Amino acid sequence: MTEQEIRLLAIKFLKGETTKEEEALLHAWYDQKDQDKEVVITTDEDSVNVKKRLYSHIQKQIQKRKSFVISKHAIGYAASVAVVLSFLAFFLYPRKPAETIHYTQLLKDDVGPGRNNAVLRLGSEMEVDLDKVGIGSSTEANGLIVNKDEDGLLSLVISDKASRKAQHKINTLQTPKGGQYKVELPDGTKVWLNASSTLKFPSIFEETIREIELEGEAYFEVAHVADRTSKNIPFVVNGKNQKVEVLGTHFNVNSYTDESVIKTTLLEGSVRVVAGATGQQLLLKPGQQSRLQNGNIYAESVDTELDVAWKNGDFIFNNENLKSVMRKLERWYDVEVEYKGDFDDLRFSGAVSRSKNISEVLKIMALTGKVKFNIEGRRIIVMT
Repeated sequence: MTEQEIRLLAIKFLKGETTKEEEALLHAWYDQKDQDKEVVITTDEDSVNVKKRLYSHIQKQIQKRKSFVISKHAIGYAASVAVVLSFLAFFLYPRKPAETIHYTQLLKDDVGPGRNNAVLRLGSEMEVDLDKVGIGSSTEANGLIVNKDEDGLLSLVISDKASRKAQHKINTLQTPKGGQYKVELPDGTKVWLNASSTLKFPSIFEETIREIELEGEAYFEVAHVADRTSKNIPFVVNGKNQKVEVLGTHFNVNSYTDESVIKTTLLEGSVRVVAGATGQQLLLKPGQQSRLQNGNIYAESVDTELDVAWKNGDFIFNNENLKSVMRKLERWYDVEVEYKGDFDDLRFSGAVSRSKNISEVLKIMALTGKVKFNIEGRRIIVMT
């Protein structure tokens, strides 16, 4: 059986939806995988004991892969079993008698996932709803030609008619809540823009520096561009209380206004992060992340896959505070969240596809037995 099939079977079993044949397959998988197993010889085993035993086994498998920290090499495996393991830990060992989880309310007002959706404002000349731009079609304004390829990539090419005046006109790419977009800037730099984010850039970059402005979150693959003397032209991302200076690299910037920490995560190359208030500088190496909070900046080593999971189509949480999780859901599903209770100490770990409806994410979280959800239109009510 594949890991995906095991994951689905385990979820069905924990919800009490498996047939006896499926339970037998799950038992057989456990017996085959577990080196320190207790041999299962009965079909009438108490379901609580089975749940605990399966949880224990899956836990040991993940612990072999850096104890719940989803590393670059374990990401595929973690995505298959983390939902079973991490979100169901408290469900298997509840602090109070387990309650029946009802999904009717969640499904009644279910909310679908976000999609590729953005608006491009070309200076003051034109506003383009990119959702309505057809594949292979093109639009020209403010010194740029806008093209969309078969994969939905938006490419911006400098028009032959562009004048140097275009250098001083700023274009804006903006994603709403529930939207994301991938764009190739005129210099060849690729940018993945997350939900509720804004990117500002000129049609023509200056000859000595390439500067853009970001609010929200984006992943960058910066193109190497040289001047007439073959010297690399720096790429600078100006954002909330900081700037990131780049020569050519892959990195992620999370600078949402509703987050208390600005995170810059480096995957390849090198970047210099400068705190706006103090001028303090950090030179990041691959695998490092700078964190700017209350004017103070420091660097630490991280699993970069966690910070770019959104770009790869996933939510991955590693001991993350509930309210931080819900802020991500707010942006991607375009919903509002209301809290009824104290959730400051509640944390989650796990992996869920961003292509799922919000009810699927909330149901998994509710299986912990520590939180409940109702969906009322586009409002999510979080309860104890």
